[in-house]
Amino acid sequence: MLAGWVNVAIAGWLTNITDAADFARYTRSRTEMWAGTFAASVFGALLSTALGAYGAAATLGKVTNPFVLTAQIETSWVAFLLVLVFLCVDDWTINVLNLYSGGLSLSNMFERLGRFWTTLIASVFGIALCGVPDVLNFFRYITWFGNVFSPVAGVLVFDYLFVRRMRIDVAALYDPKGRYRYWLGFNPIAVAWTAIGFLICTYAIPTAWIPALLTLLITGVGYLLTVWIMPRTRLATWLRA
Repeated sequence: MLAGWVNVAIAGWLTNITDAADFARYTRSRTEMWAGTFAASVFGALLSTALGAYGAAATLGKVTNPFVLTAQIETSWVAFLLVLVFLCVDDWTINVLNLYSGGLSLSNMFERLGRFWTTLIASVFGIALCGVPDVLNFFRYITWFGNVFSPVAGVLVFDYLFVRRMRIDVAALYDPKGRYRYWLGFNPIAVAWTAIGFLICTYAIPTAWIPALLTLLITGVGYLLTVWIMPRTRLATWLRA
C-alpha cells in the first residue's frame, strides 16, 4: 500500500513536467530558477504532508483529511473561517494555474485560435469535467496520468541532459525548417519511446517497484541508446545537433 502511495506522489509531480519552462519563465538566473522551484516544491510538500500526518495521527488513522477533522472537532467560528479562506484560496490558485497551462498548451497546438479562446476552451472543458463524479477518483486517474507523463519525463530529461548537453538553440525552436522540426513536426524516436514506456509502466512493472520512477529511467536510457545507435541517419543528426 505504501509503494502505491509513493508511486501516486511521484506520478503527481511528473504531470508537471511539461510546465517546467513556466516555472523559470520570469527568473533572472539559474540560481533563482532552482531556488524558487525547489522551495515551492519542498515547502508545499512539507505543509500538505504535515497536515495529513496530523489528521491521521490525531484519529489513529481513521481520518486522514485535516479539513474533515477540523469540521468534526472544532467549534470556533474563527477556525472555520480560516479553513474556508484556505480552501478558497487553494482552489482559486490551483485552477488559475490549470487554466494558464491548459490555455498555453492549446495555443501552442492551435496558434490561430489565440490565447483567449484556448483558455476559454480549457475552462469550459474543466467545468464540464466537474459534472462527472468519477473524475473525483484521484488515485486511479493520477496513476494513469503518471503512466503517460513518466515516459514523457524520461525522454525530456535524458534528451536535455545527455543529447543536448543542456544547450538549446532558442532561435531554432521558432524556425519551421530548423533542427527541431524533425519529421513533419514529430520526433519519431521520442514518440516511440513514450508509447513503449507507457506500456511498460502500465503492464510490466509491479506497483511495489514504483513504476513511475522506474519507467522514467527505462524510457530515458532507451531513448538515449536509440539516438546513439543511429548516428548516421538524418533524424539522429537533428537529434544530436
